[in-house]
Order: sequence, then C-alpha cells, then structure tokens
Amino acid sequence: MLHSHLSHRSRPATKRTSPSRLCLAALGLVLAVAGCKEIRVRSDPALEALPASLESYAWLDTVLAAPTTPSDEFQLEVRAAIDRGLANAGYEHSAPGAPDFFVDFETDVVVEERAKDPYFAGVRSETYELGTLTIEWFDPKTLEPMWSGSGSSKLRSLATSGGTLSSADTPVPNEGDRDWQIEKKVAAILAKARPRE
Repeated sequence: MLHSHLSHRSRPATKRTSPSRLCLAALGLVLAVAGCKEIRVRSDPALEALPASLESYAWLDTVLAAPTTPSDEFQLEVRAAIDRGLANAGYEHSAPGAPDFFVDFETDVVVEERAKDPYFAGVRSETYELGTLTIEWFDPKTLEPMWSGSGSSKLRSLATSGGTLSSADTPVPNEGDRDWQIEKKVAAILAKARPRE
C-alpha cells in the first residue's frame, strides 16, 4: 500500500503562544539579545533503530503516483543540502529502483509569542517565527517510515512590545529574511540517524 505522505510539503505559518523559555542559563542575556538562534533537534524514539546495512537512498517523489518534485528555490535548496548531508554521512544517491531507503522532507512555520523580563531584555514580549525542518526515511518495500528527525529554530523576529527601556506599548515590526540555517539543521538532524550496532 502506498504511503500517504506528501513529498516536500511546506506548511503555511500558524500562530501559537508559548511560555517563556530560557536559552542557556549562563548566557541568558547574550542569547536573548541574539534572538535564541540555537537549533533544537529531536528524533522519533520509536524509529531510531536503523539497520547497519543501509548504503544508498533515493527521493520518495520518484516512486509516488503523482510526483511532486520541488520547483521553487527554497525547496531545491533544502533538497540539495540533504543530498550533501547524506553524502557526507556516507550514503550514495542511487537509482529509484534499488535504494536501501527513500528520503523526504517537510518544512513548517509557526508564529510564537514569548514573554521576556523587561528589566533585562528591554521589551515585554517578542513575536517571532519558528521554523521546523523534518527529514524522514522510508522502507523501500513498504514505504512505511523507518526514521524521522527534525530541527527547529527561530527564523526571524516579527514584533516586540515595549518594556522599561521603551515607551512603546504597541508591537514594533522587525521583519527580515527568514534564517533557516539549512546546512546546520540538516547536519544536526542527520547526526541523530544512528545505525543499529
């Protein structure tokens, strides 16, 4: 049965509110100013035991009934970074008919609001975009997931509300280009894909 996963999906930004987070206790002030650009990586514990014999891969879209090969620049950039990351990890890009696993990815953007201590950060709260890249490996026979890992980081600040260092009580736009840190995300995610001993 063909797996229902859609290749190279990019979800529209959604909004959610989260409680205040501490970046790193020792570097709290520095990271607060820098915008907490660390990448949080996680993998599915139920899918972590990978066979040690995996050597080659192909893209999942090559075997889907309705291929969805990426066409926009960002999706192509992500795909190329994953190709490089897998090559660096020792995996060979093979023909679609005979890989040890298929690979696919998904991107997701949510809008979060984080409260800050105005005495230290100079603002009461920050609204920002959090971007997540998820990479999945699939069994070539069943097309069921073999492994899944994801990395999340702040893409850009959208607005801040005033604190003790600012008299503004309304959000101040602070938009810029989204910083996906694609190469770092891919490397950090694939580092979690450990073959079974």
